[in-house]
Amino acid sequence: MKAILRALTTIVVVLLVMVVVAWGFVYLGGFDVAAAAPHNALVERAFVAARTRAIKVHAKSVHSPALADSALAERGLEHYEKMCVVCHGGPDRFPTEIGRGLDPAPPDLGVGVNAWTDGELYWIVKNGIMLTGMPSFGASHSDEDLWAIVAFLRKLPGMSPETYHAMQEKVGHHPSEHGPERDGAGDEHASHREGSH
Repeated sequence: MKAILRALTTIVVVLLVMVVVAWGFVYLGGFDVAAAAPHNALVERAFVAARTRAIKVHAKSVHSPALADSALAERGLEHYEKMCVVCHGGPDRFPTEIGRGLDPAPPDLGVGVNAWTDGELYWIVKNGIMLTGMPSFGASHSDEDLWAIVAFLRKLPGMSPETYHAMQEKVGHHPSEHGPERDGAGDEHASHREGSH
C-alpha cells in the first residue's frame, strides 16, 4: 500500500512540475508566435498529425454529392476567385503577399487536393483550419456553394493557365490580377509552398 501511495505521490509531483515548467515557458515568451518564424520540426510534425487526424475523423460522416457537372465547377470557380486565389494562387499565378506571409504556407491546391477526399475538402472549406489562416466559409456560404468549390478544386490538378482563363471568361471573370504570374521567374514563391500541408 505504501509503495502505491509513493508511486502516486511521485506521479502527482512530476505532473505539477511539468505544469509549472510549461507555464513558465509560456509566461516568459519561450514559444515564438511570430508568423515570420517557422515552427520547429517537432511542433510542425505534431500539428500536422493532429490536424490530419481531426479532419479525417470529423469528415467521416460527410457524404459527397455528384461533382462531375462542369456548371458546378464553374460556379465554384467564381467563389475560388473571390476567396481562395489570394492565398493559394491559381494555375496562372502565385499567391499574393498575404498568402506568402502565412505560416504554415497555404498549399498549392493544384497538388494538395489529391491528399483529401471530397468530404474532407468540403469539411475544410466549411470549417476552416485553426492556427493556419484558413478561414471557415460555412457561416457565409450555402452547402451548394461549398460543394461547388470542391467540384472546382477537383479540376485544379494539371489545369493549364489557358484552361483556367477559358473558365474565367465563361463565367464572366477577367484573369485575376492577384499575385505574381507563374512565368518561370517566380521560383522563390514556389519554394515557399513546397512541403506545405
